[in-house]
Amino acid sequence: MHHTEIMKEVNRAYSEGDLARLLEIEKSYQSGKLISNENASASDLQRLCKKLETDNQILKTQYDHLKQELNAVRNTPEGEMVKDYRACIKDGINPVDEMLSQAKKHLNEIEKIRDFIKDFRDKKITIKEFLKGPASMKHRDPDEMEEILEQMLGELGIVIKF
Repeated sequence: MHHTEIMKEVNRAYSEGDLARLLEIEKSYQSGKLISNENASASDLQRLCKKLETDNQILKTQYDHLKQELNAVRNTPEGEMVKDYRACIKDGINPVDEMLSQAKKHLNEIEKIRDFIKDFRDKKITIKEFLKGPASMKHRDPDEMEEILEQMLGELGIVIKF
């Protein structure tokens, strides 16, 4: 019966991860002292309280550290982007959809320019029509249009000197 009580205490201390209690049980067993449940229960409660206090302090330290990390992340460009995204969502604007819409619009314009240049390359339009530029670019600044056309022609491997 004595050994059963010792094993109960050992199992309890082991399951709680209480190394100090395990060492105390071993020391008591080696010295021949009897382990009583009443003393063990009172000391178990004290040890459990101390362990909980220590665990709470560790958790508080971790929490404080995480708060500091979060504040540091908020001050990065990525954190600012998240802040702006949340503000847009709050205002009922989906910034991802807006960017996607703008990207599609730009892609459509670039495809029209590409097709215009291909038409010239394939001799479907004359040099005069080519120099007038694509219809979609008429509303743009001539310098901007020239820059876009030069870039597109350069990508196609065509060099034109103005």
